Amino acid sequence: MLANYQIQISEVMSDALVTLHPKDKASRAKEIFNQYDIHHIPIVVMKKVVGVLSMGDLLIKERKISKHTDKFLSQNNIFFHNIEEFMTENPITIDEKATLKDALELLTANRINCLPVVANNEIKGIVTSYDILVFIKNKNS
Repeated sequence: MLANYQIQISEVMSDALVTLHPKDKASRAKEIFNQYDIHHIPIVVMKKVVGVLSMGDLLIKERKISKHTDKFLSQNNIFFHNIEEFMTENPITIDEKATLKDALELLTANRINCLPVVANNEIKGIVTSYDILVFIKNKNS
């Protein structure tokens, strides 16, 4: 089955990236999640991954902010915050030459759902648990 998962992760990853900067507004991330139907956005400064923002992280923190007693702040909460306030800093990444097995080990050991794919510390793509499931399904069809 899948030759013991020795397939390079670059064959599985998505290289059609949508990235943001830490100073971008969280409202922009919300728009991107809805527009592109994705759940993870790499946060990048000069091609270097400095964070990852997941839709789940944004929703959880948005809910916490919305419990604010001030009605105006509660209704406009996401517009006032930068992504750096919501993102996971220094995310675990994977080299583009790593294997699918390597990715599976990182994802499961760290209980995460995405890995930015890098080469020479520059972002090249992203691989998510969903990407891997679709890849395996297609290989077994």
